[in-house]
Amino acid sequence: EGTTGKQFLNNGEGASRQNNSTSKNSPIFIANEMICYLSDQLKWVQSLIDEQYPDAPIGFCHNDVNAGNILVNASVQDAETSGKHENDEPYNAETVCLIDYEYCSINYTMYDIANFFNEHTGGNDNGIPNYALY
Repeated sequence: EGTTGKQFLNNGEGASRQNNSTSKNSPIFIANEMICYLSDQLKWVQSLIDEQYPDAPIGFCHNDVNAGNILVNASVQDAETSGKHENDEPYNAETVCLIDYEYCSINYTMYDIANFFNEHTGGNDNGIPNYALY
């Protein structure tokens, strides 16, 4: 039985707003307000996920699956274009490799799937960002 997102991410305590004599224009006050705001937003998103996906699985995620981080063995691509497959499943652990793991962390597993599709909605599926689309 796996851990749900609620069990893992709900650490109980959020940021607390402080009533002190710090000026509202001070960097410390502004930073504290920003942290409180982001904490409130995170709690809101967490509640939405908990409502709609109460048993959402979490696990070790790549968090940056996009075309530029997926390597496919060129011999498989050549076989695909020529129509010559040695078996019905040319893509497997030996022919496809994910790279670029610096964003890996524990996350909702559905994030990797959603992010993959999100990365391809802007037309940058060749792995080269087209900043004119942003």
